[in-house]
Amino acid sequence: MKHQPLYREVLREALAVTRHHKIVLIFGLFAAFLGTGGALEVLARHFDALFSTQSLQMSWVFSFGNFDYSMGFWVLALGILLLGLAVLLIFTIINSFSTLIFTTDKFRKDKKMDLAKVWLAMKKKFAPVLGLVVFFKILIMIFGSLSVAPLWLVMNGTAGVGMIAMYPLIFLFSILAILICSFLLVYSSAFVILEDYTIGQAIKESWLLFIGHWLVNLEMAIIIFFINLLAGLVSIVVAAIIGIPVLIVFLFSLFIQFSPLATVAIVLGLLLFVLVVLFIASVMGAYQVAAWVLLFRRMHAGTAVSKLMRWAKFLKVCR
Repeated sequence: MKHQPLYREVLREALAVTRHHKIVLIFGLFAAFLGTGGALEVLARHFDALFSTQSLQMSWVFSFGNFDYSMGFWVLALGILLLGLAVLLIFTIINSFSTLIFTTDKFRKDKKMDLAKVWLAMKKKFAPVLGLVVFFKILIMIFGSLSVAPLWLVMNGTAGVGMIAMYPLIFLFSILAILICSFLLVYSSAFVILEDYTIGQAIKESWLLFIGHWLVNLEMAIIIFFINLLAGLVSIVVAAIIGIPVLIVFLFSLFIQFSPLATVAIVLGLLLFVLVVLFIASVMGAYQVAAWVLLFRRMHAGTAVSKLMRWAKFLKVCR
């Protein structure tokens, strides 16, 4: 039997989905916050410094001794507003993720659809998909904590020689576990959205699907990693392209001693850079979720074969 070039076809079809149906980029931007495909890192890499612990200190909120109770109503109103915005953001992220999975599967069959109706229909899948997201994100947090816990012990001087020696294995295990959880989140969500499975059935079937195609998942993850790396390099190049003119204008403003020009240049440069990064994040979010969904369909249909396995069979035949 002649096998089709699996990854080439998956990546080509995922690119077609994002190119020919550009509205999915909106869903991709919000889906990126789930971090299923690495697109969140494109955002986090550039904005991490803006949200350091120093800038987010909220100790004044808990300083009840100095709290002005006459402002209590406004503080409560602000709290309710922020809570409402958080709920709206969570709903938008989950529904965008679900819509992206559903539309990718339908676009794969060249089916036209009303995305507004799909968005509304995906509200029925909100609860189970949210449950899956919470479940796997808790697991990811546990494994993430496990990967750094030995470092805390080392920094506190309480780690023994055995712990230090075991740390590379603990770290590798944790990273692999986090990676697997990311796979299972997409696959179990696809089972819920596309096959109407319950949460329990979806988790079980996604695990069996992964076990049966673990090498395919590993190969795909490596390819996605390099695509992420390329996206990161593109963002760096864009930063340089934007930054050089801004720097020139800034130096010119110093030379002519006109500081408003420098302020305008910096603000416009930052705004343009943020827009470009958001665009890259939306493209990567849509593209990677689409790629995993397309791979899911091939694995579920039993047509996904590892390239390494094909090479091994080819070499065996040649002998």
